[in-house]
Amino acid sequence: MKNKRVQKLSEQKLLQYGCSKEGMTYRCIRKLKAPDFYAVITYEGQELHAEVYDAQLREPYTPFHVPGANGSFVSSIREEVEELLEDMVQQCIDGNPYRTRILDYVAERYQSYPQFPWKSAPEHGTLKTAKGKWYGVIMHIPYRSLGIDVDGMTDVCNLKNRPEFIQELIDYKCFYPAYHMNKTYWFTILLDQKLSWKQLQKLIDESYRLVNSVGISEKREVIEKELLSNGMDGTIE
Repeated sequence: MKNKRVQKLSEQKLLQYGCSKEGMTYRCIRKLKAPDFYAVITYEGQELHAEVYDAQLREPYTPFHVPGANGSFVSSIREEVEELLEDMVQQCIDGNPYRTRILDYVAERYQSYPQFPWKSAPEHGTLKTAKGKWYGVIMHIPYRSLGIDVDGMTDVCNLKNRPEFIQELIDYKCFYPAYHMNKTYWFTILLDQKLSWKQLQKLIDESYRLVNSVGISEKREVIEKELLSNGMDGTIE
């Protein structure tokens, strides 16, 4: 498979994950579900590369790299390896994995880059569509601001969705009523839980789609911006 460009991974976390180090290259071997197959994952220069081997034949499993090979077996191998890569990044990324991956994801998918408009809260960034509408806000806030009885700070992300979906989503574990925004149309994701990255991607995509659609009210956007701006002026710790 092609090399996968990723955010910087932590050397300490890579070693704890079970990687060996040779020069500037980190190597990790993982058995696959299919008997006698295993994957060798290497990380060097912020790039991940995976090879799959057939232990019985003692050679690389070549269909893994052939684009036209789409049988059920090779497809399951590719899917499992992709999950291994995702897990490695999630476990070893340097810094908050979700915050970093969200910013990388929206930059690559939507060419969307955070803006940091608040001097009193320099780590709070807004995410905008190509039309200049907010579809996300990443913030660094006290746990207690979400009603969590824990000292310290955490990263969160506010996204938009349909009101009925938000009502079902809120669980006060990973998903909370929107912090400093309209709680009918926005919700807050706590970014220090074991979230599914695929689920997070879908929520980001849906927020972008809803905000970027023609039916979104311009007046509502202005009101939501005012709510967030007023909430942050002098109140963020």
